[in-house]
Amino acid sequence: MLNDVKISVRQFAVLVMIYTIGTTILVIPSGLAADAKQDAWLAAIIGVGLNLLIVCLFFIFFSFVGAATVLFNMGNFVNTQVMPETPIQSINLIFAIVVVMGVRLGLETLIRAAEIFFPWHFSRRSGAI
Repeated sequence: MLNDVKISVRQFAVLVMIYTIGTTILVIPSGLAADAKQDAWLAAIIGVGLNLLIVCLFFIFFSFVGAATVLFNMGNFVNTQVMPETPIQSINLIFAIVVVMGVRLGLETLIRAAEIFFPWHFSRRSGAI
């Protein structure tokens, strides 16, 4: 009988939200009030503000590191497999310029370019071109 139980994505989301909110309401305020006493509201506001700042900084940092890693991997691959005589700095500069242009032009432009290059990419992999 337990094997037949199925829940929808919406039901799972509600379950996760209720658990998260319940844990947040029951556990966190008691520890904060025990340490900060009557100033717990001030400590909570400062904590949320500092954590939002830290999260934004980590998001920016990891986005930058991820982009730099992908850029290096692409440049290294092209330098090793396609153009071994070309300096990797030149290849990375060209890829970086393309990425900056794509970001400035917007998501719609990136999607259109991806649609154009999608068949070409897979025809190259299959050996058709």
